[in-house]
Amino acid sequence: MIHKRNPYFNTKVLGKLHDSHDMENLASELNKYFIDEVQLSKNEKKAAYKIAMPIIEQLAKYVNRADPRFGADAVKVGSSFQGLKVSEPNEYDVNIPLQAIEKYGWGNYTPSDTRYYSINKPQRHTAPVNGPPLPKYYDLQPKIGGSFIKADEITIYQTSQGQPVPEGLLNFAPMLSKDPMWLNSDDLTFEGDIIPILLKKHFKRLLKQGISELGLEEKVEVDRRFHGPAITIKIDSRGTEISIDFSVVISKAAATFPDSAGWPHPNTEWPSKQMKDILTNIGVSLVARKDIHWMVSPALAERELMKGIDQPGECRKKSHRIMKKLNEDLWSKRTKAISSYALKNLLFWECESFPHSWQWTSDKLAERIMSMTVKLYTHVTQGELKLFFLPQRNILQKDNEAERIELQFTKDRIEKFLNDPLTSMKRLNEKQ
Repeated sequence: MIHKRNPYFNTKVLGKLHDSHDMENLASELNKYFIDEVQLSKNEKKAAYKIAMPIIEQLAKYVNRADPRFGADAVKVGSSFQGLKVSEPNEYDVNIPLQAIEKYGWGNYTPSDTRYYSINKPQRHTAPVNGPPLPKYYDLQPKIGGSFIKADEITIYQTSQGQPVPEGLLNFAPMLSKDPMWLNSDDLTFEGDIIPILLKKHFKRLLKQGISELGLEEKVEVDRRFHGPAITIKIDSRGTEISIDFSVVISKAAATFPDSAGWPHPNTEWPSKQMKDILTNIGVSLVARKDIHWMVSPALAERELMKGIDQPGECRKKSHRIMKKLNEDLWSKRTKAISSYALKNLLFWECESFPHSWQWTSDKLAERIMSMTVKLYTHVTQGELKLFFLPQRNILQKDNEAERIELQFTKDRIEKFLNDPLTSMKRLNEKQ
C-alpha cells in the first residue's frame, strides 16, 4: 500500500485516500491525464524529429569542418531523445564533444597548484602565517573584456595540504592535448587551460556562420543569450518553433566520479551491480556551464540509466512524465521553481528507495506518484534535493530572493494538491 514511513503521508494523504477504492479512482484519473495531456502524438514526434535532426547533423558537421576541435557527431541527450518529453515535441538537447583532449583526473591539489580565475582582479589577501601559500590567480579581463559578461565573483578557499579544492573552480581544468589540432589554440585558452566562455563564443560564431552558408537563415536563428552551458538555435517551421540546445562538453577523456560523489552508493539494491559497473565506467564529463569554471556533469550516465529503466509492464518513465506535467500545470506552472532535471533525480532516488520490479508495476502508478510527490514536498520545504550521481550538489539551490519566494509558492501548491489529490486530479481533467 502507501509508503507509511513519511508522517506527512499518514496525516494528510491517508486522510483522503483511506481505502483501496480511492487509490483505484486516483489511478484512473492519473491514467486519463496521461492519455489526454502527457502522451505525445507519434505523428507530431516524428514530424518534429524529421525537422530537427537534419539541421542538427548539418550544423554539427559544418562546425567540425570549420574547426576540427569540435566533434562532428552530436550526442543525443535530454528528454526528447529519452522518451520523457511532455507537452509539445519542440525541444532537443545535444552535446558536442571536444576532440583530442588529454585524460584528466581528480588527484589531490595543494593550494599552490590550484588555478583560480577571475574576470575582475581578485581582492588582495595576505597569506596566513606559517600556513599554506595562497593559490595562483589569473585575471582574464584583458583577454575577454567585460562589456558582454557579468563580473564573476569568486570565493577564496583555503585547503589543507593535499586536500581537493571545492568543485567548480578550475583545479580540475583540462590541460591541452599535444594533438596538432590544439597547437595554436590561443583563441580558446589561457595559460594552457580551455576557458568555457571563449569556447562558447567561438562555437556560437561558427553556428551563425554555418546557418548562413548552409542557406538556413530564413528558418533558423541563434539565440542571443547563453542558457547555462547551451547555445540555443530556434527553428521556425510553418509557425511552429523548435529549440535545439548545443552544449560543448569534454567527455572522451572523461574522468571517473570524484570521491566526493560517493558513487556507487553503498548498500543499495538499485541499480543492479552490473548497471553500477557500467555507469562507473562511463564516468563524468565536463560542461562549459559557467563563464570561467567547468562543471562536472553525469549526463551520459543519466542517459544510460534511463535507457533501460523499465521492463515491460513497469511504470517508472510513465510516472516521471506525469510528475513533469503536474509540475507544469499545477506546481511550478510557468516558473522554473522545480526543473524537469530535479524531477528526474527525484525519480532516481525513488527507484533506489523502491528497488524491486513489483513496486513499479502498472497497478502501483498512483502509489509511486503519491510517494514522489510527498518526497518532493519534503525537499522543497527543506530547500534541498541532492543530485543522484553528485549528492554534494543541491538542485534546489536558489541564488536570489525572488527564486526563493517562488519556491515557497510552489511548496504551497504542492501541499494543496496533497491535501486532496483525487479532487485535484478530477478538476484538472475536467479543465482539459
